[in-house]
Amino acid sequence: MLRKRIVALLPVRRGIVIQSFCFARYLPVGRLEIAIEFLDEWGVDEIVVVDIDATRENRTIDPALVERASGAARVPLAVGGGVRSVEDAHRLLASGADKIVLRSTAAARPGLVGEIATFFGDQCVVVAMDLHRAGAAPPAVRQTPGSTMPGDPLEAMAMMAGAGAGEILAQVTDDDGRGGGIDVSYLREGAALPALPLIVASGTGHPGHVAAALRVPGVAAVAIANILSHSEQSVTTLKSWLRSNGVDVRLDTAHDYLGGDFDSRGRPLPPRPVGGR
Repeated sequence: MLRKRIVALLPVRRGIVIQSFCFARYLPVGRLEIAIEFLDEWGVDEIVVVDIDATRENRTIDPALVERASGAARVPLAVGGGVRSVEDAHRLLASGADKIVLRSTAAARPGLVGEIATFFGDQCVVVAMDLHRAGAAPPAVRQTPGSTMPGDPLEAMAMMAGAGAGEILAQVTDDDGRGGGIDVSYLREGAALPALPLIVASGTGHPGHVAAALRVPGVAAVAIANILSHSEQSVTTLKSWLRSNGVDVRLDTAHDYLGGDFDSRGRPLPPRPVGGR
């Protein structure tokens, strides 16, 4: 069985890493290369960089930014933002990306998913799906102009798997930056999932939220943004807590913090005294 993965999600605006709160309020974090070096050093499994303005501004994420990011990363790097063609994907892969993230274009033109997978392999294609809640109903796929995706998340995942996606990144946009937990209620118990890795995102505020999501059958990874933007929430601290609580993640950095704990707000607690002192 493959070990569960911790994926760092780095949204960028104007080349700067930001924290996002419901995609309506943003706080700057800093330079992309520095954030990647920090995450890489502390044991993250993969990194996803998405230019959140690219599609709206009718452009593609800057290949020069991707080149700088890939130069700092020693783990697989996925990038997205405004990718509309095989040529766009080729430029980004040539700039050092390992995977391409498609969101609105995949929803409107599923054929592009297959075209990129045909040229570069399905392991290069990550389809991002935005979900939202309407009242008390489970999250459904957010419908955008031109979208061909079904509203049911499992049907949409199956459609993208059939189109050629290698992975799915699903996030409930209502929970972005709230830290209240990762909503995976759309993964109905007993329902068949497509045979491809599923990454879930949005709502992480405590390591327990990550553990709960990773224990759901079919979830291969959790993508985390805001809480990894602070040194006290390093990936190693998170992974050590997950390992201590029975979640099979890779922990091969020079240091670990096995036995450590977090308070109810997700802040690391001081180490316990040795020998009762």
